[in-house]
Amino acid sequence: MTARAGPDLLADSLFTVVGADGCAPLPLPMLLARLLAGWELHGFSEVTAEQYGHWHRFLVRCATRALRELGLAVAAAQRTEPDALAPQLERALRSLAPEGAWLLYQPDPTRPGFLQPPTPDGKPPGGGNNYKPDSMALLTSTIGGKSHERKAEVARRLTPEQTVYALVEYQTASIYRLKHGYESQLTGSRDGAGSGTPFMAARIGGSLCKSLRHDVDVMLSSWDEIRRAGLAGNVWALWGTTWDGASQLPSERLDPAFIPMARLLRLAPPDDEVFHTIWFRPTWLGGNPRVRDHTGGGVLGDPFTPLVPDPKTGAPKVRGTLRKGYDYTEVVRLLFGTDEQGGEASPSVRALQDRAEWERTDLAVVFEGTAYEQGKTGGFHRRTVLLPTVGGRDVVPWLQDPAPVRTAHTAMLDRVKKTKGALRGAARIVLSGEPKPREGDSARVEAAAAMLEQRVDADYLAHLFATAAVVEQGKDDWIDPWSAWLTEQALDVFRTSLAMLPVSTNQRWEREVSAESYLRYKLSQMREAVGGGGEVEPGVEEAETEPEEAEEAE
Repeated sequence: MTARAGPDLLADSLFTVVGADGCAPLPLPMLLARLLAGWELHGFSEVTAEQYGHWHRFLVRCATRALRELGLAVAAAQRTEPDALAPQLERALRSLAPEGAWLLYQPDPTRPGFLQPPTPDGKPPGGGNNYKPDSMALLTSTIGGKSHERKAEVARRLTPEQTVYALVEYQTASIYRLKHGYESQLTGSRDGAGSGTPFMAARIGGSLCKSLRHDVDVMLSSWDEIRRAGLAGNVWALWGTTWDGASQLPSERLDPAFIPMARLLRLAPPDDEVFHTIWFRPTWLGGNPRVRDHTGGGVLGDPFTPLVPDPKTGAPKVRGTLRKGYDYTEVVRLLFGTDEQGGEASPSVRALQDRAEWERTDLAVVFEGTAYEQGKTGGFHRRTVLLPTVGGRDVVPWLQDPAPVRTAHTAMLDRVKKTKGALRGAARIVLSGEPKPREGDSARVEAAAAMLEQRVDADYLAHLFATAAVVEQGKDDWIDPWSAWLTEQALDVFRTSLAMLPVSTNQRWEREVSAESYLRYKLSQMREAVGGGGEVEPGVEEAETEPEEAEEAE
């Protein structure tokens, strides 16, 4: 007996949302209608942290394409009652994908299921066509070579709702050099360093509804530009087209809001409405992603991908998630393009400056991504950065004209570098009596610098925005508050780190006094310098290339 097909994402209430009226399951069209035109939703109870960015990206693409099909702008959709809007969205989404493409389980191998293309030979998986059965635990982008991000085989059985989120994550994220490695159309580096599918999005007042409407509007307003850039086709539900696992679809055939899809997968029938097996066919080993990317870096109109220049060609490419994640230097680079290599915020964030109706104190930027390096995950990273009003100065226009931020950032980073160098020198004095490197002391010396770096990372952006506001006023002493804060932190870090520096008892007091005197001298020398100057003795200053910068080279 053939298992019954279903459930249908467009008709069945699968998605549990949390609102002021409690939790309720909704079908996809009503979920989109609520986000576009309804009262506020607070979240999705079954979406995991690492799935959220992929799920939001998916919802934005569905809403954008449906509104485009209906000829509705976001403002017009917002004025429509959700009960009236949902049927329109359902009709539009059904018309955009082949029959059966919204069924989570599709028993007919010649037809697509949700994010599951037809089998290349039209036969059921397992009949010698290279499909292998695997656990549902396969459907995650965060199992690394050592399975230390999400333990393998933890989620062996998934409900239909959980299966949808897992498919969206797995089919639109990226993994490199693993047993089931692949790349999507929105990945960063192709060699595994700084890879992953990044997510950099605007958050409006913590509101899911406002944020989604903003992102849909960004995508609709850039529609013609994306088509001129090359995505001028009509393939939207990428999983609806047959694929042999080797040939590539020219990106020119894609719709501007296409849903990425990277793998040949088929779900086995559920058991008591729970999915437990997925049929998987390897495709990565041939080196052929589903779409032949025409930009050299996966820049395909996505509103959530930050960009950097390719060091080889100069063309923009997706900035993948680095192993160090979104520390303060990476955040500032992507928001304001502050170093010699440059950087560019995602369209979702850049468009904030054009949205005068938003309360400026309610704006934030969310960074998400899973880092990979040589087939091992470097961790799932998430950071939310507020874009407040600082000293009466609105931060958002600096996204367009970041000169004050860049001026402040350059000098502030230089002070951090020299302060860490002074801390290293002071630690070496405690250990060996002089601020020169001594073999075997590196880890202990580095501990104090790392402790300062953590404190800087926690508070840096608030200091940066405050300093940039003073720079814009043209005052000469704009760097002084930052230098004073660094001095206070460095002295406290030095005293805290003394316990980690083993020294014989009869020498400790003398060396500690000498080291603190040295540290105070170097810090005062830094404060007296103009524009971040001041010399640091050989062996004390930072290396030209920080360890985390090495992973950016490709």
